[in-house]
Amino acid sequence: MSLPGIDGIRLLGSPSGRPIATAPAVREADGVQVQIMLVLAELDAAAIRRVRAECSHLEAMLVDIDPEVILPLLDHGIDALGRPYLLAAWPGAEVTEELAVQGRLPVTMVAAAAKAAADGLEALAAKGMVGPPPALVVHESRLVTMGPPLPPGLAELEAAQGDGTGHEPPEVLGGSDWTPAGQVYACASLFWTLLSGQSPFTPGRAGTSALARLVSRDPPPMRRSDVPEQVVAILRRALSMDPASRHATPAELATALRDAVARPLGSLYLLDSQIGQGACGEVWAGRRRSGGAPIAAKVLRPQLVREGTELGRFVREYHILSRLPHPHLVRVDDFFAQGGEYAIVMDLIRGGNLRQFAARRKLSTAESASLLAQIAGGLAAVHGAGVVHRDVKPENVLVAQRDGQPVALLSDFGIARPLEDSEHTQVIGTPAYLAPELAADRAPSPASDVYALGVTAYELLADRKPFYGKDIDALLLAHLDQHAARPAGLPDEVWDLIAACLAKDPARRPSAAQVAARLARFASSGPLDAGAETTYRLEDESATILSAHPAPSRPERPARRRRWRRILVAAIVVVAGLTAGILFAAKEKSPPPAGEPSRSQYPVLATVTVDGTAATVSWRPDAGTLPGFQGYLVFDVNGDQMRQLTATMLGANVTDFTVEGLRAGRKACFYVIAVGVTVSPPAQLPPPPCITAPTAKPSST
Repeated sequence: MSLPGIDGIRLLGSPSGRPIATAPAVREADGVQVQIMLVLAELDAAAIRRVRAECSHLEAMLVDIDPEVILPLLDHGIDALGRPYLLAAWPGAEVTEELAVQGRLPVTMVAAAAKAAADGLEALAAKGMVGPPPALVVHESRLVTMGPPLPPGLAELEAAQGDGTGHEPPEVLGGSDWTPAGQVYACASLFWTLLSGQSPFTPGRAGTSALARLVSRDPPPMRRSDVPEQVVAILRRALSMDPASRHATPAELATALRDAVARPLGSLYLLDSQIGQGACGEVWAGRRRSGGAPIAAKVLRPQLVREGTELGRFVREYHILSRLPHPHLVRVDDFFAQGGEYAIVMDLIRGGNLRQFAARRKLSTAESASLLAQIAGGLAAVHGAGVVHRDVKPENVLVAQRDGQPVALLSDFGIARPLEDSEHTQVIGTPAYLAPELAADRAPSPASDVYALGVTAYELLADRKPFYGKDIDALLLAHLDQHAARPAGLPDEVWDLIAACLAKDPARRPSAAQVAARLARFASSGPLDAGAETTYRLEDESATILSAHPAPSRPERPARRRRWRRILVAAIVVVAGLTAGILFAAKEKSPPPAGEPSRSQYPVLATVTVDGTAATVSWRPDAGTLPGFQGYLVFDVNGDQMRQLTATMLGANVTDFTVEGLRAGRKACFYVIAVGVTVSPPAQLPPPPCITAPTAKPSST
């Protein structure tokens, strides 16, 4: 579905709102997720000139502000119908969309939102802008960033003709200008809503929401037992009718909220919000008590501390990273050990992991090669220090932004080992990235890491993994016996390098330093991009195995299944990232064992109708009543490729979704998945409904 009048922008949902409509979209040139803001109100020539001038000023102003504080304005202009529009970076969901899905947000996430709002409003105030707080966006890494503000002319238009946000302070409703105290009220109203699931001043209390804010003296009780009374008291103060009684600035409000919910880590650190978790521990975003500098803390699970099973790996990870300063390794600051609690304190990386980053945008071959070269460079430093990583995979590569460019950082050295101590009797690593010698129960070496890097490179550039198996045993056999097929469209020099990394004989693989040098040359040389750009959609996130038996007997080849059934089974594999967002696998995958229920995805029987170039996918609302239901997602199927059409999950009351811009004469098929359902899916999986858009009739002459 493309936006009429704006070339190169594909909508992910229908525009909503007046006089300024917003919609999630994708910039087709590079696959970057964006938000389009389109002015629907009629403007005269002078107003349009003012908007364009203010947009240019705003775009230039935001360039000087850290994009981790306020998302940049990517573009602005006039569409084919003469309407002004803005295009903003939008790498996640707005917090209100998270609220619609979850009902109420965790206290720690609201505290993180308070910090993001304070930082963004402070940056805007330094530029002379004091107005309504812009929207807050939740990244897939669960960190929060402020979206760009509207330019003054459009902010005035929104205030005059729009419905407002429902969080405007009483003095602004009465005609006064925005002040920091007014921003405190608006932020507190939003935070109350995120915690309670409803506005602190509901329309029913005084006829309309605006009137309620003008006359109400106190918000209703916070009917949620896990919200500390101190947090409620802070928000009540911020929602005072008297601006002088509120916190002086959003930063003061954010500090009070964060301190009220922060989890102490000794005397030096405060942990504000959980941003990830794994088998061994949790990752928290936090800060130093002195100065408030942001940090990330990987905290070992208390149960594993008591059992003593992972503490050695945890300590080893710290020691490896602490003595390997490198621009493409995550930098660690401290090892915390006190009162039976253990944590590694490191730099806070906002961009999420490589799988999450690549799911948000298209990566050209050159861009992929650049990131892979950086990973290989970090890996070469690890090998140079006499260490084998043993778990190289996209989940263990974080992506930061430096000077507007993505930078890869290798992380998670929990199962790394010194070369002299790498003998073992267990298969350790992630099956999809495990070198043949490890599958055969031989000792790991730097060449084993290069093999895993080759699998990652193959997946990045070919849009699929090189080897598959119906279970771990079959997958290990594939690493031992099978040779990866050459993907179409890769230049010879690229394929030669990947094939060398995937050599069965470790001695035939290049070193990590050689891979880094060749990939860096590829990334800057140009010929890499002779082929078409690829879209990196990494498949299901694979878990690291810490123990498995040696190479198994050869499994029987599974019977061939109907292609649509294989695709559907792949579609209902949901990958929960370290944060916000749910990624769906789009490739062939073996079904779960008979009788094993799917725990979070439920295929829904759907129908489709076509009207010109628009198709409407419809389904019954039955799944919305099933236990655990969170929302619906709609997918487009093209051959063996799948593409998510819905930007966010649709609610239980939604029973149809319209897809526009179908190609004439092209067959289109769709799937609808109910997310979160905890009952078993139907034994007979529903087939995908398909239609063919009619071709235009030739005009008579």
